[in-house]
Amino acid sequence: MTSSNAMASKAKAMYGERLRANDYQTLLQKKTVSDIASFLKNTKLYGDSLEGINTKGIHRGQLELLLRMDVYDRQDALMRYASNVSRKYTAVSVMQTEMQLILMCVRSFEDDSMARDLMIARMPLYMEKDASFDIKKLADVRDYDALLKLLQSTVYFNPLKRYIPDKDKNIDYAGLEHEFNKMYYECVLNIIDSFASGKEKDEIRKIVLAKVELENITIIYRLKKYFNATPSEIRHMITKKYCYFKEYEIEDMIDSCDADEVLDRLKKRYGRFLGDTKFTYIEHYMKVIEFNMNLHYLQFSTAPNTVLIAYFILSEIEIQNVIEIVEGVRYGVSQDRIRSLLVF
Repeated sequence: MTSSNAMASKAKAMYGERLRANDYQTLLQKKTVSDIASFLKNTKLYGDSLEGINTKGIHRGQLELLLRMDVYDRQDALMRYASNVSRKYTAVSVMQTEMQLILMCVRSFEDDSMARDLMIARMPLYMEKDASFDIKKLADVRDYDALLKLLQSTVYFNPLKRYIPDKDKNIDYAGLEHEFNKMYYECVLNIIDSFASGKEKDEIRKIVLAKVELENITIIYRLKKYFNATPSEIRHMITKKYCYFKEYEIEDMIDSCDADEVLDRLKKRYGRFLGDTKFTYIEHYMKVIEFNMNLHYLQFSTAPNTVLIAYFILSEIEIQNVIEIVEGVRYGVSQDRIRSLLVF
């Protein structure tokens, strides 16, 4: 067995240890974050990462960080079997985390102490060895100039420079986030085009382009549903990449459809990944599509890197599920409501 095939087999075996429906049902019955942590500590999947942790004293932020560290460690373990090409794909997951931290840092400049606290709490020091800059130093950054100085040798510098605050210190945060996302997807697609070929290339491009397309449709839906945005305002916020829709179809959605019509077109084009899922809110719908698409690739693809990327995405969705439960328990949300948000 080649190293790449061994990596794919290992990823599938790891996915076999995932949380199941009965595990989620048990978690939904827990009354505190400590109870949730204690249950996870006794699972095969999360036992190692929570070993030695005092679950009685753990709070929400600590548990989330430990769970994300666990996913990162699993990715790191898979890299022992990976080719140099596979390592290129894992580098972009680090990039995604870096972008989130930078955007939180920018938020904190507007006297948003919660954004700073969240950035520090979520600082993934466990991935320092793979980061493109010293992420610990973000905690000391208090203004935009200092941020530019810290990131001057990274890919983030030019987008940040284009969004320097105006004379009143206002920052186009949405524009900057959009610029980061465009840069990220260009980077991912360049890696795919440079290192993948054949069926594997087609599959990975479809995973990535579908993710971009679903984000675009979410933006279109939300801006039409809640903000009565103009077509030009919507176009400013989307990334011009397409997967199951043609460009002219997205353009027609922007110009001619209301929010309900956007949703109807989404259901028709992505229906096979939705099944009989009832609509609750747009982000949940998108997560269902992403889950079912990547589960299909993990189960049926013969391309190792397709399996690897599908596993990473499914692992992230599982962490989001657990965080939904933790947040629901913390704020006293009903079991039925929390269950409706989970995707598995």
